[in-house]
Amino acid sequence: MANFGLIDTSVLYGQANHRSEDVIGDPDATLTVRRGDISFFRVLQLVPRHIRVLQVLQNMGFLGILQCGHIEIDTHLITALVERWRPETHTFHFSVGEATVTLQDISINWALPIEGNLITGVDIKWMTQQWQNYCHQWLGFRPNENAFKHSRIKLSTLLDWLLNNTCDDESPVDYVLQEARVCVMCIIGGILCPDATGNTVLLLYLRHIEIIDEERPSNWGTAVLAYLYRELCMASQRGKTNIGGAMQLLQIWAWSRIITLSPIPSNNAADLMPTVIDVENILPIPPYAARRGRHGEDWAVFHRNYIVKWNDVQSMLVVRPEIVNGRVQDIRVCVAVPAGDEAGPSNVYNEAGPSNVYNEAGPSIFFTPTGPSYAYTSNMPFSSGDYAHNIHPETRRHLGISPVPFDGSDLNIPIEEPQDIHPHRNRRRPRCGTGGHY
Repeated sequence: MANFGLIDTSVLYGQANHRSEDVIGDPDATLTVRRGDISFFRVLQLVPRHIRVLQVLQNMGFLGILQCGHIEIDTHLITALVERWRPETHTFHFSVGEATVTLQDISINWALPIEGNLITGVDIKWMTQQWQNYCHQWLGFRPNENAFKHSRIKLSTLLDWLLNNTCDDESPVDYVLQEARVCVMCIIGGILCPDATGNTVLLLYLRHIEIIDEERPSNWGTAVLAYLYRELCMASQRGKTNIGGAMQLLQIWAWSRIITLSPIPSNNAADLMPTVIDVENILPIPPYAARRGRHGEDWAVFHRNYIVKWNDVQSMLVVRPEIVNGRVQDIRVCVAVPAGDEAGPSNVYNEAGPSNVYNEAGPSIFFTPTGPSYAYTSNMPFSSGDYAHNIHPETRRHLGISPVPFDGSDLNIPIEEPQDIHPHRNRRRPRCGTGGHY
C-alpha cells in the first residue's frame, strides 16, 4: 500500500488536520464550488450593455472578466488542487516542486488592476432603510426590504434590474455610472468573491466604487488573490465540503501552467459569452484567459512545433562517429537544417534557445540537459572516446562513451592567453583610503 503523508513535518505542521489525510478513506469526496455568474452572463446575452457602460468597466478594470465569459468549473480538478494546497506556505505542493497563483497571473489572465488603493474597510451594520437609501444613491434604484440580508444584497435583485434597464446614447453620465456599478457588484459577488451563500454580495465593496477614478483604479487584483488564498486555506481543512473565491481564475491558471490539463475545444465552449456590440472597435483586445480553451482553438495545432520536437527527442542524440587514426571521419547532429544553409550557419531554435548548426567546415553545437555541447567535424583532430564534451551521462551510457571528463588536451588547439584590452593604460597602486580606484 502507498504511504501517503509527509516525511518531515517541521514545516508542514498542519498535516493532521489537512484534507489529504482523508484521501484513503474517502477518495471520491469532491468539493462544491460556490458561484453565481451563470445568470449574470445570460442577462448580458439577452440585454447587451451599451458601449458607454463597457468603457466605464474598462476604466475600472473589470471588462476583461466579461470578455472571458462563462467557464464550466471542473470540480474534480479544483478538489485535486485543494488537496495539494498547503496553508503553511500558500503554495501547491506537486511532485515536481511548489507553485502558486500570483498577481501576475491575475493581471495577465483577467487584466485586473494590481496597483492602486487597497480594498479594505469595516462591515457596517445599518438599518434596512439606510441600505435602501445608500443603494438608491449609488446604484440608481431602491431595492425592496426582502433584497437585503444584513449588510448584503441579493444578486437576483441586481440581475432583475439589469434585465429591465439599460442606458443609451442620450442617458446622463450618472445613469451610466450607476449601471456600471451594478455590473461590478454582480461580477464581485458571482465570480471574484462569492460568499458562503453564492447568491448575495457584500455591500462593503460598493464603497470602493463610489468614486470611479480613471487614472488610478482600485487594487482589485490583490483583494481577489487574498480572498482566493483564504478560501483555499479553509477548504484544505478536513471536513470542508465547499469552496468559494475566484475558481475560474484557479482553473485557468491550472490550464496555463499544466498544459496537459488544458481542455479539448468544443462547439459549446462559448455558449454563455456576453453579447458585446463594439462597431468602432473602441474596446481593447480580450485578456489571455479569453483565448484559453475556447473559440475553437486547436491546441495540438497551436503547439505543434513543440509537440514535434518532443516526439522526435531521440533524434537529437549524437550519432557515434567512426574514428580512424585519432580523427573523426563522420559525425553529425540530427537537427534538420533548412535548405540553402549549407555554406554557413543556420539558427535552429529549440527549448534551450537558438542553436547554431554548422556544416562540415566547422563545429556543430547541440544542446544537452546540462548545456551546450560542441561536436567537431572530420577536418579537426580528435581523440577517440571524447568526441564531445558536456554530454549528459545517460547519453554517454547510450552511446558507450567513457564518462571521463573532457579537458580538450587531445585537440591540439592552442590556448590564447588573455590580453589587456587597454595596454596603453599605466597601472599604479591605489592610494590608501581611495576604495581601490585608480
